[in-house]
Amino acid sequence: MSTQRIQAIIKVLKPLNTYSPKTANAVKRFQSIYGLTADGIYGPKTKVKLEILMK
Repeated sequence: MSTQRIQAIIKVLKPLNTYSPKTANAVKRFQSIYGLTADGIYGPKTKVKLEILMK
């Protein structure tokens, strides 16, 4: 997943705290790829992983 895609996901998630099924599926795919529980929830573990990848 590209940094650009990750940043786009974060922009959607931060202001709304809710998101479409398409975004939830993207979050699930991200979680699955990086060994996280693929529940589609932008929780602390997902947030940390995204932040690490963006560095």
